[in-house]
Amino acid sequence: MIQTKKNQQASKSKQSQDEVEATLLAQLRDLGDGITETGPVDTILEEKLHSETAKAVKIIDETLTLAEDIFAKFKKNQEIKIDPIVKVTRDMLSSFSRDQEALTSLAMLKNKDNHSFTHSVNVSIYLIALAKQMNFSEKDQAWLGIGGLLQDIGLAKVPKDILLKKGKLAANERKFMQLHVDFGMHSIKNMPNVSPLVKNILTQHHERLDGTGYPNQLKGFKISKEGKMA
Repeated sequence: MIQTKKNQQASKSKQSQDEVEATLLAQLRDLGDGITETGPVDTILEEKLHSETAKAVKIIDETLTLAEDIFAKFKKNQEIKIDPIVKVTRDMLSSFSRDQEALTSLAMLKNKDNHSFTHSVNVSIYLIALAKQMNFSEKDQAWLGIGGLLQDIGLAKVPKDILLKKGKLAANERKFMQLHVDFGMHSIKNMPNVSPLVKNILTQHHERLDGTGYPNQLKGFKISKEGKMA
């Protein structure tokens, strides 16, 4: 019976992977980008997608599970440990070293799930990709990935009636929403040896070059490079 359940789970996972690959292949074809309908090109593309996307799907699934757990723990004032976050970030870096586009292509797939932790995983992927293009060291790429994963963790403390409200927020609701930056900084206060890169991402990802952002209305060069990236 246990073996049957494992087989069912494996079949379900394979089906999910195949669906993701089919969707991704269709979206790439829609984009054009010189991809033709000739057999050999499609065959090569499908083989590449199957090899790299399978690994990327697993990494994203694991990261989503972790991110959901992090948000839930922070909401309940439970301890958040840095080690599992470092582990999934390293897995992302390994994926990027094998293929530059597998993770970012999956992050671009339209997803009806708008949970904060889902967005955070995508931000983490994009920040790592951007950091690689900007020639950050691998260590700093990892820290930026961690910062992306944690930057909106403070939203876990925002009441759902404000977080999910449709339409314009009232002034007091907007102020409470902006407090997620302070809540986020509180989430890492007990984490040992967290890089300033992570702290800058958490505190500055809503700042704007013209000074209209929050929480400190920083302008231009006063916003760190990683803050601008976030």
